[in-house]
Amino acid sequence: MGCNKKALGALIGSVFMAGATQVLAGSSASMMANTCAGCHGTNGQSAGPASPNLAGVSESYFNDSMKAFKEGTRPATIMDR
Repeated sequence: MGCNKKALGALIGSVFMAGATQVLAGSSASMMANTCAGCHGTNGQSAGPASPNLAGVSESYFNDSMKAFKEGTRPATIMDR
């Protein structure tokens, strides 16, 4: 009987941990989107010529660009922060 309680407790605990991980991941995505929106606009249309539009770029181009910024192989000014 004690073993079943431990198994049940472990199951319930892992469900709560998985839920917390998803909430944190959502928070990170939201935080990143808000950071990008400051220059690139909430709909991907930048407010001026200093920042390129993100709306309409292909997913592969966007991902390649972000990877290049992260690796330091694409020059950046503000994005370098």
